[in-house]
Order: sequence, then structure tokens, then C-alpha cells
Amino acid sequence: MVKFFIKYNKWPGVIFALIILSYVFSGIILNHRKTLSFIDVNRKMLP
Repeated sequence: MVKFFIKYNKWPGVIFALIILSYVFSGIILNHRKTLSFIDVNRKMLP
């Protein structure tokens, strides 16, 4: 039974962790605007 949960819980956990990490990185960028202000993004790259 434990092998069943390990097998079928690994990939959803990895996907969920990647989603959470994207929220973490975007929050860091939004909270530290002055520190990261040296990064200039071309307007053509933005949606």
C-alpha cells in the first residue's frame, strides 16, 4: 500500500512544487523591486 502512494504521489507533488516555486520567485521579485531594478526587459518580450 505504501508503494502505491509513493508511486502515484511523486509526480503530482513535483508539479505542485514547481507551481509553488513560481509563486515564490514572483513574490521575491515583487517585494525587491529596488534591488532588481538594474534588470531591463525589452518591451517586445512582454506580452
